[in-house]
Amino acid sequence: MRRLLPLLLLAACSTTSRQVAAPTPTPTPSPTPVREGVEVTVGSKPCGVLSAAGFLWVSDYGDDDVARIDPATHKVLSRAGTGAAPCGMAYGAGSVWVEDYGGNAVTRVDARTGNKQQEYAVGSAPYDVAFLAGAAWSTDYSDGTLTRVDAASGRTSKVEVGGTPTGIAPSAGLLWVADGSKDVVKVDPRTSRVVGRVPIGITSTWTAFDDRHVWVSDTGSGQVVVLDTTTSTVLGTATTGGKPADGDAVQDVGWFPDRQTGDVVGVDATGAVVGRHHTGLADPFVLDSAGTTLWVGDFAGTGVQVLPVS
Repeated sequence: MRRLLPLLLLAACSTTSRQVAAPTPTPTPSPTPVREGVEVTVGSKPCGVLSAAGFLWVSDYGDDDVARIDPATHKVLSRAGTGAAPCGMAYGAGSVWVEDYGGNAVTRVDARTGNKQQEYAVGSAPYDVAFLAGAAWSTDYSDGTLTRVDAASGRTSKVEVGGTPTGIAPSAGLLWVADGSKDVVKVDPRTSRVVGRVPIGITSTWTAFDDRHVWVSDTGSGQVVVLDTTTSTVLGTATTGGKPADGDAVQDVGWFPDRQTGDVVGVDATGAVVGRHHTGLADPFVLDSAGTTLWVGDFAGTGVQVLPVS
């Protein structure tokens, strides 16, 4: 810039009184992001998504059912009725377990046939569900509790965790609960006791997990924290922007749908943002992985989008 300055001054001194207006540059429009995946029509307000037992399962919040889908042909094979407003799902003991947010219940569905097996009363406003140590566990948002549903007997019991529990993740033999505070609560599923709290510096909301890590999103601040679940330490914090919701992990990367931008954002185990897909969905809320693909539901529509993991 310094070398250009004398030339600019010289040009200004030699200018005559006749002024010629410079042409107004035409602004270059921003490119419209291209939707990357294939969309599969399922039902009204697809909320939870789960890959289990060779099928893809989608809970239709607006239809009060769960669709069983062939992941190769994208055809809906069967539907099972649930309680009101189903969303989060987990797999265990040969069944898919679905939390019914509007019905204060968990519905059990046969993972082989797709038929409804049983419905269990849990706490108020269940937000998510996990399966570990022979039981399904729901986060009861309005009660500050977890409800344990024993898969063998069907008996239920409670664990007080406090706060407003939302996401729940099984990893390293423990349950990791996002309770709306600046901590993550650790619960031992064998004793049904809280065994610790890990400060994470953000408001814990939703989760993704593998055997050694839990990723915790803060939907309000647009951040994701990565925890080492073998040492209970924070490995890193990523600023993803937007409103990251409920995710899943693939090959040491936690992927989160962004309810603000419609993107799917990847965060590695060090807390670095390593990927971003544009879905074009109006409200991607929950995603799940199946092999080398991500399945993302559009809570504002009727479809689930299939994205490559890369």
